[in-house]
Amino acid sequence: AQPSKWDWQAAVLLVSLLMTISVRLELTRWAKQLGYVESITLMGALLGLALGVTYFGSWIRRGLVAGYTLFYIPLALANMIEEEVGGLARMQSLMGRLLVSIEHIVASQPVSDPLLFVSVMAILMWFMAIYCTNILIRTRDITKTLLLPTLIILTIQFFDSQVSTRLWNLAVYFFLCLALIGRLNLLRAHDAWASEGVIAGTQPESDLNRYMLI
Repeated sequence: AQPSKWDWQAAVLLVSLLMTISVRLELTRWAKQLGYVESITLMGALLGLALGVTYFGSWIRRGLVAGYTLFYIPLALANMIEEEVGGLARMQSLMGRLLVSIEHIVASQPVSDPLLFVSVMAILMWFMAIYCTNILIRTRDITKTLLLPTLIILTIQFFDSQVSTRLWNLAVYFFLCLALIGRLNLLRAHDAWASEGVIAGTQPESDLNRYMLI
């Protein structure tokens, strides 16, 4: 299917919104390595935007996502292993620690190594970023774009609500949501005006953008 018209303002708003979630996750201090999730989220968002503007079919896009995931995610997770020197040694250490953690879970034993949890969060944020940015560019569907990120940040807030000062992050997130919704509604109105031959004026977009901020 032909992708929707590219809009850099909507793209910047969504990427900022997704990065707000990854920052909120790091602020929980649930694991030391959660800061690595931010770069993985950013790379996923950029990949989703790139796939969104292509004319590739759905199967080709899925294949590209699978290929990038199998190549990039293990390398990104291996960078969290600071005790080892060299890519191969880090990869071996990563796989060994993950297998040990999985064995402990299967055996109903406590897991002290946070690497498995960080890996799951990184993979979740990676796929969420790819999905949301791709949906934004191709369909501009507000509900599909914002539903999953909102559920994730509200879940994080629910389990990490003891520190009230971290609410600022949630406020920034919903501000970006409102800005993105306003931008998408503006783009939808522009499409409707163009199809109906309505002349909106010389600079309706600038006027409406200022109105959204007010």
